[in-house]
Amino acid sequence: MMRIAESILQDVRFALRSWTHSPGFATAAVITLAMGIGANTAMFSVVSGVLLQPLPFGDSAGLVQIYERVAPNRSGRGFDGGPVFGDLQAWRSHSQLLKGAITYTISGRSLLSVNGPEQVGTVATERGLFQLLEVKALLGRTLAASDSPRAAVVSYELWRNRLGSDPAAVGHTLVLDGESFTIIGVMPRNFRFPYVSTASDSPIGVWIPWDPPPHLRANLNARVDAAVARLQPGASVQAVREELAAIVASHTPHREVRVERLKDVISGPVRNSLLVLSGAVGLVLLVACVNVANLLLAPTASREREIAIRTSLGASRVRLLRQLLTESLLLAAAGGALGLVLSVWGRRILVQAAGAHLPRAGEIGLDWNVFAFLLAVCLAAAICFGLAPALTASRGGTASLQRRGVGWALRDALVVVQVSLAFLLLSGAGLLLKTFLHLQETDAGFRPQHVLTAHVVVADARQAIALEQKAAQIPGVLSAGMISLLPLQNSDWSGGIVITGQPGVLECELRYVTPGYFSAMGIPLRCGQTFHPSDGPNAQRVIVVNETLARTYFPNGNAIGRQTDRGTILGIVGDVRQVDLRTAPKPEVYYTLAQNFAQMRRHGSTLIVRTSGPAEGLVTALREAVRTVSPDQAVFRVATMEEVVDESLASPRLYAWLTGLFAAMGTLLAMAGLYGVIAYLVELRRREFGIRMALGADRRRILRQVLSRGSGLVAAGIVCGIAGSLALTQLMSAMLYGVTATDPWTFGSMGMLLMSVGLAACFVPARRAASVNPAVALRSE
Repeated sequence: MMRIAESILQDVRFALRSWTHSPGFATAAVITLAMGIGANTAMFSVVSGVLLQPLPFGDSAGLVQIYERVAPNRSGRGFDGGPVFGDLQAWRSHSQLLKGAITYTISGRSLLSVNGPEQVGTVATERGLFQLLEVKALLGRTLAASDSPRAAVVSYELWRNRLGSDPAAVGHTLVLDGESFTIIGVMPRNFRFPYVSTASDSPIGVWIPWDPPPHLRANLNARVDAAVARLQPGASVQAVREELAAIVASHTPHREVRVERLKDVISGPVRNSLLVLSGAVGLVLLVACVNVANLLLAPTASREREIAIRTSLGASRVRLLRQLLTESLLLAAAGGALGLVLSVWGRRILVQAAGAHLPRAGEIGLDWNVFAFLLAVCLAAAICFGLAPALTASRGGTASLQRRGVGWALRDALVVVQVSLAFLLLSGAGLLLKTFLHLQETDAGFRPQHVLTAHVVVADARQAIALEQKAAQIPGVLSAGMISLLPLQNSDWSGGIVITGQPGVLECELRYVTPGYFSAMGIPLRCGQTFHPSDGPNAQRVIVVNETLARTYFPNGNAIGRQTDRGTILGIVGDVRQVDLRTAPKPEVYYTLAQNFAQMRRHGSTLIVRTSGPAEGLVTALREAVRTVSPDQAVFRVATMEEVVDESLASPRLYAWLTGLFAAMGTLLAMAGLYGVIAYLVELRRREFGIRMALGADRRRILRQVLSRGSGLVAAGIVCGIAGSLALTQLMSAMLYGVTATDPWTFGSMGMLLMSVGLAACFVPARRAASVNPAVALRSE
């Protein structure tokens, strides 16, 4: 054992000495590896925090979210939402596989503070939520069955930022929407529930008790907003889904129960994107490894003599192989150490750039999983870039292989692999860039220019109408309105509509607006009329529908005046892309706020004004108008509609930017490898080029010969890259919009770009070959 340890130590010392003889090679190899390893480690830390780490709850694998898909329409589809209250009660009574189920509602409320009213996300929940999640308070305690409706548990952030981290905060009073609540507990720093934001995108700061209101107890078919449950030990999601569906079917048919792991619900929307980005950054590491392998295949003359001498002195092939792999491991270790430093920097940039779009950004960090990944990547990289050169060299020296042509065949193959991997990265980046450009050009269904928005919390419908009227009186305001869910800032809200004379409940999206909303947003009226201020609580119930609903459910074009369970159809307006720019408009129903304020109050509200000039200039005036009508209500997230549209493009912009960065890194490394091979070729054939020119060869012919060698390698790599892209880009189809995964224009333009860069990389050594002095070459001969 001691002899083996001494032998390994000798290999390490020898490798370090060899680095001192060729510091340029060692530096280039370490930096190349650090780029690939650092990028992969940074990306893995994000993937680990968002997708792999368990949720910070007790036995988080047993937590599920329950939905119900109800009322299938004529196309066989239905709409998803929280479960029906009666079904939830039945599950609690009869399920053998559920350990508990809790319903909750998310809303935004005004918190009265020393700085004035501020918005805070509030969760109204049944009292067993924290026991179900198996979490405890940092200070005080969580909600218990005996707590009054005026108890409150606050988040760590609210305790720190609003209560100054006061250890005696338990027992203090919070004022939410004019109502006093007593703080009974403070949650730990890493506690988040739910991870989704409120309708107004305010962080969750307060949890308060919720008791089923009378309308739920009287109407068991009413739906709750959301429900989370815990499975009994050993119960599977599929078994629970089947059991709950059977319980529902026993008293109410045509309802489909959906049960999903809570972790999947939280991380699912970004899973595919993160895996695609991980694949892209993995290709960068592979290009880096191939680049270093090519560097190792270009040994100096002294290295060739060293291997030959050691072989003649009796060194076995295994001994040479171990020595060369030791050098590769040391290079990988040095690259990994530098890559770790780069990954810390890269992780911070990633979290800063994408934190608002990652559901568990606060849980991303460097943990033992990341360090284990770093170690595995370093080992895999050392084997990847070190094995082929080590086998080649230990087989008898590169000089003999060079004469047989095997060494150059391997070098050329590695360059082709690099170029093909670079093409894969470039094609993916090109597709995402084209997606982003298409999204920028997509018509959202409204005119965002000269529109200012502000999220507000209003107490009742009368206050909302007064606020709209006050905003309309601001000098420079052309029109004003309000909506429950501002387009491009919130998810959809599914519901159903029953049309008199048509069977079944039909799927639709629900929005609650004031009469001035359509004018303020610039949404065109296609037919009929929109709401009027006289459409009050005591007036006939009326609705406005969008073009998609009219076209889908009234194919004969007779929607105006038709009766529904939601009200009489008053008018048809243009389609609006509500969720994001890539999601096509769905059938949609607009309610007047005055007749449905209770629903609007649950989702929050946004005040919208259309101005005659730059919207930014009316921010102060708009805030003052809100304070005049409701001095105790918060005004937050004030932004122009153009900023809202730009914010909705943040994710596709980020994906395009990251893949573009990875593609640039991969292309840079591939071109460096190509340059190295062509430069080494020129150096070996320098005397040959000089003799040929002395015998009358044209310099341009020498230049073309070297360029054709490089362009041939690039062309082969592009062909291989296209073949790979046709298969791999299909994996990112869900991220694309307005472009197919096999878009020929993208492939063609990326191929031309790669060929141009490849010729530029070959031009310098080609020019050097064409500039050889024949006299110097003849003297050396």
